[in-house]
Amino acid sequence: RIGLVITTADGEKIINTNNRFQPSAVELSSPVTSGVLRIKLGQVPLVGGRYFVSFWFGDPAHDSHIVENALVFEVIERDIWGLGRVPVQSTARLWWPTTYEAYSAADAEKVSC
Repeated sequence: RIGLVITTADGEKIINTNNRFQPSAVELSSPVTSGVLRIKLGQVPLVGGRYFVSFWFGDPAHDSHIVENALVFEVIERDIWGLGRVPVQSTARLWWPTTYEAYSAADAEKVSC
Protein backbone atom coordinates (compact mmCIF):
# COMPACT_ATOMS: atom_id res chain seq x y z
CA ARG A 1 0.00 0.00 0.00
CA ILE A 2 1.04 3.57 -0.62
CA GLY A 3 0.09 6.73 1.24
CA LEU A 4 1.21 10.31 1.18
CA VAL A 5 0.64 13.41 3.24
CA ILE A 6 1.37 17.00 2.22
CA THR A 7 2.10 19.34 5.12
CA THR A 8 2.96 23.01 5.51
CA ALA A 9 6.32 24.21 6.83
CA ASP A 10 4.78 24.42 10.33
CA GLY A 11 3.48 20.81 10.17
CA GLU A 12 -0.19 21.41 9.34
CA LYS A 13 -1.52 18.47 7.33
CA ILE A 14 -3.16 19.66 4.11
CA ILE A 15 -3.68 16.53 2.00
CA ASN A 16 -3.78 12.86 2.93
CA THR A 17 -4.25 10.07 0.41
CA ASN A 18 -3.76 6.35 0.80
CA ASN A 19 -4.74 3.49 -1.51
CA ARG A 20 -5.61 1.42 1.57
CA PHE A 21 -8.90 3.38 1.73
CA GLN A 22 -9.83 3.60 -1.95
CA PRO A 23 -9.79 1.40 -5.07
CA SER A 24 -6.34 1.13 -6.61
CA ALA A 25 -4.72 -0.40 -9.68
CA VAL A 26 -1.61 -1.06 -7.56
CA GLU A 27 -1.94 -4.60 -6.19
CA LEU A 28 1.35 -6.47 -5.86
CA SER A 29 1.66 -10.05 -4.69
CA SER A 30 5.28 -9.76 -3.51
CA PRO A 31 7.38 -6.99 -1.92
CA VAL A 32 9.00 -4.45 -4.24
CA THR A 33 12.46 -3.10 -3.42
CA SER A 34 12.99 -0.80 -6.40
CA GLY A 35 11.06 0.73 -9.27
CA VAL A 36 9.03 3.78 -10.21
CA LEU A 37 5.99 5.08 -8.39
CA ARG A 38 3.68 7.55 -10.14
CA ILE A 39 1.03 9.34 -8.09
CA LYS A 40 -1.38 11.73 -9.83
CA LEU A 41 -3.04 14.23 -7.50
CA GLY A 42 -4.51 16.40 -10.22
CA GLN A 43 -4.60 20.15 -9.68
CA VAL A 44 -4.05 21.02 -6.04
CA PRO A 45 -4.93 24.69 -5.39
CA LEU A 46 -2.32 25.49 -2.74
CA VAL A 47 -1.60 29.11 -1.82
CA GLY A 48 1.97 30.39 -1.79
CA GLY A 49 4.36 28.78 0.69
CA ARG A 50 6.66 25.84 1.38
CA TYR A 51 5.22 22.33 1.56
CA PHE A 52 6.57 18.88 2.44
CA VAL A 53 5.56 15.43 1.18
CA SER A 54 5.84 12.31 3.35
CA PHE A 55 5.26 8.73 2.16
CA TRP A 56 3.96 5.57 3.83
CA PHE A 57 4.53 2.12 2.32
CA GLY A 58 3.25 -1.22 3.53
CA ASP A 59 0.77 -4.05 3.12
CA PRO A 60 -3.02 -3.93 3.56
CA ALA A 61 -2.72 -4.12 7.35
CA HIS A 62 0.50 -2.31 8.36
CA ASP A 63 2.86 0.48 7.36
CA SER A 64 6.36 -0.95 7.08
CA HIS A 65 8.34 2.01 5.73
CA ILE A 66 7.77 5.71 6.41
CA VAL A 67 9.73 8.49 4.74
CA GLU A 68 8.85 11.79 6.40
CA ASN A 69 9.50 15.03 4.51
CA ALA A 70 10.90 13.09 1.53
CA LEU A 71 10.15 15.99 -0.82
CA VAL A 72 9.90 19.72 -0.35
CA PHE A 73 8.45 22.21 -2.80
CA GLU A 74 7.58 25.88 -2.91
CA VAL A 75 4.38 27.37 -4.33
CA ILE A 76 5.05 30.88 -5.61
CA GLU A 77 2.23 33.40 -5.21
CA ARG A 78 1.09 34.96 -8.44
CA ASP A 79 -1.77 37.07 -9.68
CA ILE A 80 -3.14 34.65 -12.29
CA TRP A 81 -6.18 36.83 -13.17
CA GLY A 82 -4.40 40.17 -13.23
CA LEU A 83 -6.51 41.62 -10.41
CA GLY A 84 -3.57 42.96 -8.40
CA ARG A 85 -4.04 40.56 -5.48
CA VAL A 86 -3.35 36.94 -4.54
CA PRO A 87 -4.75 34.61 -1.86
CA VAL A 88 -2.45 34.37 1.17
CA GLN A 89 -1.72 31.52 3.60
CA SER A 90 -3.19 33.42 6.54
CA THR A 91 -6.70 33.01 5.07
CA ALA A 92 -6.43 29.30 4.18
CA ARG A 93 -3.91 26.79 2.81
CA LEU A 94 -6.01 25.79 -0.19
CA TRP A 95 -7.39 28.29 -2.64
CA TRP A 96 -10.33 26.76 -4.46
CA PRO A 97 -11.34 28.16 -7.87
CA THR A 98 -15.06 28.82 -7.66
CA THR A 99 -17.75 30.31 -9.87
CA TYR A 100 -20.06 32.81 -8.16
CA GLU A 101 -23.49 33.85 -9.35
CA ALA A 102 -25.81 36.49 -7.88
CA TYR A 103 -29.56 36.86 -8.39
CA SER A 104 -32.06 39.50 -7.39
CA ALA A 105 -34.55 38.52 -4.69
CA ALA A 106 -37.24 38.07 -7.33
CA ASP A 107 -35.07 35.80 -9.46
CA ALA A 108 -33.68 33.85 -6.49
CA GLU A 109 -36.92 31.90 -6.10
CA LYS A 110 -36.46 30.52 -9.63
CA VAL A 111 -32.95 29.23 -8.95
CA SER A 112 -32.58 25.66 -7.70
CA CYS A 113 -29.71 24.88 -5.34
